Amino acid sequence: MGSPFRIGALLGAALEVRDLDAAEAFYGEILGESARVERTRGSSHLVMGPQFLELVRRARPRVSADTAQHHALVVSGARIQPLCERLTGEGHQIGWWREDHPAERTPAPYVEDPSGNRVQLAGGRSTGIFDHVALEFADLEWAEDLYVRVLGAEIDHYHGWSSDRGPEVEAWLAGTDPAAPWTRYTRFSFRSRTDEAHATPQLYLRLGGARLAMFLARRHVQEPPEEVVRGTPRLVFSVDRPPSEVAAYFDGRGREIIAERYRGRTIRHETDDDNIFIRDPGGNFIELRYGG
Repeated sequence: MGSPFRIGALLGAALEVRDLDAAEAFYGEILGESARVERTRGSSHLVMGPQFLELVRRARPRVSADTAQHHALVVSGARIQPLCERLTGEGHQIGWWREDHPAERTPAPYVEDPSGNRVQLAGGRSTGIFDHVALEFADLEWAEDLYVRVLGAEIDHYHGWSSDRGPEVEAWLAGTDPAAPWTRYTRFSFRSRTDEAHATPQLYLRLGGARLAMFLARRHVQEPPEEVVRGTPRLVFSVDRPPSEVAAYFDGRGREIIAERYRGRTIRHETDDDNIFIRDPGGNFIELRYGG
């Protein structure tokens, strides 16, 4: 039996930042004049078209710079080069890398915001903010359990699961392929007595029309406590059923496999009048907003 609800569009994302003014200026420069800013106590919303980016002030923000996680923001092709020049002039370092999804084989610019959140400048046309979002997991099977089997995402692409990528990873090791650092790793081989390059296993999904890139973590990153399910950074999707019905589904039979990943009887969640909050197996927070 499939889920009784359908997840709709990606409504937005929330990021933690240290300085709201600096973050607002940074993202406002990237999104351009069409972005509307709504400031509240302790946070700021940048709204463009049907999507929003929420910036949440934290003294010690949980950021993504040391992981594969990043948010790809849509920037029209004509704006990318002058925007990169302005950001460089302001002291930001730009990395030009490519990823392994078929739509991302051409190098694109990546930059960190003033707090250390990684942002990709993705060329294209959109009425919204996000091209895609990348997340990181200690186990991609756990991620697939939740996102595909429970939330109803569709598998779009796999990468790094076979040995036919040998020439690509060797080119990266030789410095002739600008693959993004989190898409490759090296491991010393006691057989060959040299460093061998490998492609990081990757899973690409479509959820509510949004593309999610999921990467296998190469090193341990401290996650929030397991009992915490409402937090940031967070992705916000619309859902077509009330939180009570979604919660009943999470608690029901057939979710035992994914529930085991959480070391509990059910998928942990919290609800309020119009929203349900969960935490995925990688420690990433998700909000499903009813009527959003």
